[in-house]
Amino acid sequence: MKKLLMPLLSVVMLIAVIVIVVLSMADKKHAKVIFQGNTEAKAITILPKEYQCSTCKMEIEQLPYAVEIVNTQGKTWFFDDMGCAIKWLEHQGFKDSVVIWTQTEDTREWVDATKACYRRDAPTPMKFGFAAQKQCDDKATIDYNSMRLKVLHGETMQNPYIRKQLSGIS
Repeated sequence: MKKLLMPLLSVVMLIAVIVIVVLSMADKKHAKVIFQGNTEAKAITILPKEYQCSTCKMEIEQLPYAVEIVNTQGKTWFFDDMGCAIKWLEHQGFKDSVVIWTQTEDTREWVDATKACYRRDAPTPMKFGFAAQKQCDDKATIDYNSMRLKVLHGETMQNPYIRKQLSGIS
């Protein structure tokens, strides 16, 4: 009887542990990927870890690099890095009829991403390196279209050659 009781108790304990783990995970609030009903296409105020990136699925923690894309139906997608947003948007059929919001690194304001300037060497979450700036500097920043093309061509801080070039290391 003892030989049968020990394995049976072990199995029951294992099942109990699995049930507890599954139930504890089910209670956690998950970050949102899409917000619906943003018909005014305004930037949505977000808190860290409230939303997750639609491309890499990381929770958005560093708000100075956050991006929101709103389509004409009021759906809003969230991104932790401008590079994630650009790469995602490139594959959307509605890419030419969206509003893109980003926070600026220098003023922490939400601005139209297509009107911002971009620093190329910022410590962004996914290491693309582009940080929006409200104050433009012809020598230190580039415009939205130049930034977009650099992301699509792989000319980002993810590229070791570009990283070396921008950091001035010979």
